[in-house]
Amino acid sequence: MADETTLKRAIFWAAVALLAFSGITALSLVAWFATKSDPWSWRTVVALLSVAFGLTAGALVWRAPSRVHVFAGMGVLAFSLLRIGRPSVWTTSTYALLLVTVLLFVPLVRAALLLPRS
Repeated sequence: MADETTLKRAIFWAAVALLAFSGITALSLVAWFATKSDPWSWRTVVALLSVAFGLTAGALVWRAPSRVHVFAGMGVLAFSLLRIGRPSVWTTSTYALLLVTVLLFVPLVRAALLLPRS
């Protein structure tokens, strides 16, 4: 069992990871909309939903930490990966997106391991 300080720190970083994910995704959407004449596609909708659900999950992890909320945040990160498409169309940006998403998973996994089972 983790001590109180370690648990609070893990919860804090899990919430920060979700909020950072939402912020990065929102900035990428702004850039996408600024550079494309027709930016709407199913990938855009997935990214918009990921921002909204990422903010929600981050707020829930921060205000009412539980394993369920952390798992919801993990689900948001996994859901966001739907937008990368088939491996045959991957670019350098796709690999960067995968790397950032995996790195943001780490604090969520740590928080899920430290939070008590309910």
